[in-house]
Amino acid sequence: MTRQAVNRHLAALIAEDWVEAAGQTRSRRYRLRVDAANPFVLILDGTLQEDVIWRELVRPAFGAAPANVLAIGQYGLTEIVNNVIDHSHGTSLSIDVQRTALEIVLTISDDGIGIFNNIRSSLHFTDDQQAVLGLSKGKLTTDRARHSGDGLFFVSRVFDLFEICSSGLAFRHDTRRPQWQLEPARDCLRGTRVTLVMGFDSPRRLQDVFDYFTSRDDDFGFTRTQVPVFLAQYGDEHLVSRSQARRFLLRLDLFSDILFDFQNTSTIGQGFADEVFRVYQSQRPGTILSWAHATPEIEHMIVRAKANAARD
Repeated sequence: MTRQAVNRHLAALIAEDWVEAAGQTRSRRYRLRVDAANPFVLILDGTLQEDVIWRELVRPAFGAAPANVLAIGQYGLTEIVNNVIDHSHGTSLSIDVQRTALEIVLTISDDGIGIFNNIRSSLHFTDDQQAVLGLSKGKLTTDRARHSGDGLFFVSRVFDLFEICSSGLAFRHDTRRPQWQLEPARDCLRGTRVTLVMGFDSPRRLQDVFDYFTSRDDDFGFTRTQVPVFLAQYGDEHLVSRSQARRFLLRLDLFSDILFDFQNTSTIGQGFADEVFRVYQSQRPGTILSWAHATPEIEHMIVRAKANAARD
């Protein structure tokens, strides 16, 4: 395309309020225009209803979004808001909605005790990172009588980008790459902030994600999980010991099909591999163990452990 053609297209996008420009001539810069309403700040007084919040405050920002995007938006917003209402022990809830021509960004914040802190103290984990690892597996709740623990697991997998930030940690899942990350975050030391990003052109359907992680038998239970292995690592240490493996395997007996995602993990030791792929497998012969994104070194350790299991 010629410079003149590009300028014509940009002028049309600016006229239609999809793009905004700043600067003159060669220093001129263009970016997608962001529609940003003032954040809704709601008091957690026991009267809030997540479906009403979606319908009256958030749904209008989605406009004529495709049906699959609307379904995911409604599911994510109501699940997160319900968690705030039931678990945050906070006094207020803030919801910020930003929209461009390509995507919508929802940010839900509260001033409560913090999700990782709540999980750690309620379920007696040793630290917040163990709470993040437990959360990534699914079926984790501090109130089993009223919650299944499935909500955040599925929310983290249906959006293009999911981030939950609390206690100085940001846990992020980018479905488009895909990639998991856990990083320090000094801007969320108190309360909890959840960010959900969804592109309007996403082909993802909520039911497809549910189907991927549920069984095909009569009960259609949530039987499959996908675990980011790097969450079991601390600092620059490697996963080499049986004690690390045993902590990593906690609560995985709730699932019959487990995918270990080795992204961001360069190697594992013989003891760790043996505990997972021989000892644990022999204790649960009906459980399917699979893995992805393994380096050649990790593949070697897994194959070795499975070969030892075959000789037992």
